[in-house]
Amino acid sequence: MQPIHLTHLLFSVLIILTSVPILRAAAPGEINYQGKLADSNGNPITNPSFPITFRIFHSEGNLLYSENHNANVSKGVFSLLVGTGNSRTYSNEASLCSNLACVMGVNADLDLEVQANGVTLTPRQKLVASPFAMAVAENSVGSGEIKDGTVGAAEI
Repeated sequence: MQPIHLTHLLFSVLIILTSVPILRAAAPGEINYQGKLADSNGNPITNPSFPITFRIFHSEGNLLYSENHNANVSKGVFSLLVGTGNSRTYSNEASLCSNLACVMGVNADLDLEVQANGVTLTPRQKLVASPFAMAVAENSVGSGEIKDGTVGAAEI
């Protein structure tokens, strides 16, 4: 068995410590959503291609974003990533966005609506911060995190 050299250990620790800010800066652009579906008799649904639509609204009711999925529902249970669906559409209000993270980043007080096989499930669910998102310190975004490096009147 070979001894661990102090320089190798220090180098490994240095790599780990310097990568932490990089890992923290890359927020995921999706929301994990898990659900359980049953028919009108309470029996769990099983369907390998069950249509699910997600819509995100301002709390005032304005539609900002929608997307469609074909979920694999087994014994009533499914799991999807909102932000990865097909036919993603953005409202005029969110037209500058090209992904879900952008919609979430420029809007507050958002509600998620789920439609399963054409039936809208109620009530809408309020979208709240996850521990990951709350780890971002206030005023921690600078010009390095902005696409072209500047914030002008058009971005405000």
